[in-house]
Amino acid sequence: MFNLFKKATHEKLEINLHNNSMIINGTSLSFPLSLKDIEVVLGKPDQVVKRDNKFIKYIYDNIGIVFQHSFSIKNHLKNLKHTLMRNI
Repeated sequence: MFNLFKKATHEKLEINLHNNSMIINGTSLSFPLSLKDIEVVLGKPDQVVKRDNKFIKYIYDNIGIVFQHSFSIKNHLKNLKHTLMRNI
């Protein structure tokens, strides 16, 4: 349920993006990100939305940030890892 009278609190949020990482308020996060890494910096998401077993969105309403987890990307990375290991 929505609380229309809740006063929004805004924290200072500093985000610096790099090629393979980002820094949020001084904490470096490397790609691909894990939910645990994100929660260390931002806490628990306000919403978790699952869509047709294709992806999950982790939504931080108060700061306007959405992280998306795709199962197809995870499966692609697993396949890539197995392919690389066979070639060694």
